[in-house]
Amino acid sequence: MNAPCEPGRDLSALKKSPGIRALRSDTAPIGQKPVPADPAQDPADSERHKKAQAEASPPPRQTPRSKAAHRNPALVVAAAGGKRGTIAYLPAEVKARLEVAARDAAQTYTEWFLDQFDALYDQLAEEFTPPPPRRSPLPTRAKAPRRRVGLGPSTMLQLRLTGEELAAIDERRAQLGGPSRSEFVTRIIELGIERAT
Repeated sequence: MNAPCEPGRDLSALKKSPGIRALRSDTAPIGQKPVPADPAQDPADSERHKKAQAEASPPPRQTPRSKAAHRNPALVVAAAGGKRGTIAYLPAEVKARLEVAARDAAQTYTEWFLDQFDALYDQLAEEFTPPPPRRSPLPTRAKAPRRRVGLGPSTMLQLRLTGEELAAIDERRAQLGGPSRSEFVTRIIELGIERAT
């Protein structure tokens, strides 16, 4: 048993003792795990000190925006106003003519296509007519019969579009009976080349 503390006794030596340091470092508020005060004084406890700090630190909170972005990376692109690749397939012959037209206009494929889409917006209603009504009691066909994109080999075209640009194009496609994206893009390119010649 420890001897009782005598009045006037110097306690500075007790404060510096390892036992007192350990008692002081193990004291923590209720609900929190004790963390060693200074692991540098005891190298053997450095790993336990790091682990205790990691457990005592609360995990970073995730905002609603970051949760939504994690579920759908496309939201990050839309929120930042960025562009993403949109693929369409068209005849190789039409792609070759597009290359010439875009080069002559000193534009990218996307810039040239968007200019033609804007200029031909109303005319497209004549190119993609709604499906004919049924003579019988059968319900009206949901979309017009798909046209052939073209003969011969096809090739891929990538347009760099923002979310708003792609939404405007898809909305117009839906208004015109829902042609495929490749068919829609191909016809706009063909009409745009005709306008330029």
